[in-house]
Amino acid sequence: MASTLYDLHTRWDLPASADRVWAVIADRRMSWPDWWPGCTADGPPTATPSPEGTAGAPGGHAPRPGSLAGRSAGLAFHAGPGYVLHLTIRPTSEQPGRFIEFDAEGDLCGHGRVALVPVAADRTRVHIQCTVAPTPRWMVLLSPVAAPLFAGLHGRMMRRGEQGLRRILAAREAEDTPPPGRGRRDVSDPAASMLP
Repeated sequence: MASTLYDLHTRWDLPASADRVWAVIADRRMSWPDWWPGCTADGPPTATPSPEGTAGAPGGHAPRPGSLAGRSAGLAFHAGPGYVLHLTIRPTSEQPGRFIEFDAEGDLCGHGRVALVPVAADRTRVHIQCTVAPTPRWMVLLSPVAAPLFAGLHGRMMRRGEQGLRRILAAREAEDTPPPGRGRRDVSDPAASMLP
């Protein structure tokens, strides 16, 4: 039986700059389990050289420092009670601050793209598109009738990811914001130089 192909689209509207969003989602440690509820690591990220050279590196050249190219991570997504998807995510291409493209293997096989669109200085829209097919036999057999259920569980899992990303962005913003009265002084003010 042919596996059902799912074309899944998600949009996150985040109250943070594209640079801040990118710093979290494109972390070279692939640390999504640190902030995505229900996502756990199946192991540490690993290097995955491609036959043509390093994945995502034009002409097989070494990727730029901090790049996700040539990395992969095994992740488990707890999408619902008793429903866990084990995936290996391999970024294949990226443009810093703009997009990441990736391949997925495991319980779902296919590819996807995460694109960041700045909508204001402190707001970013994230578009996530995945085209995947299930590989476990039970999922393949149930897909013709259970596709709406699978899509609903995917939506729930993605909402949890958005919530987790919002929390970590807010926490980092709070860390970077000085308390009231503790901001930088205007050294052009003669009185400021006399303050302790």
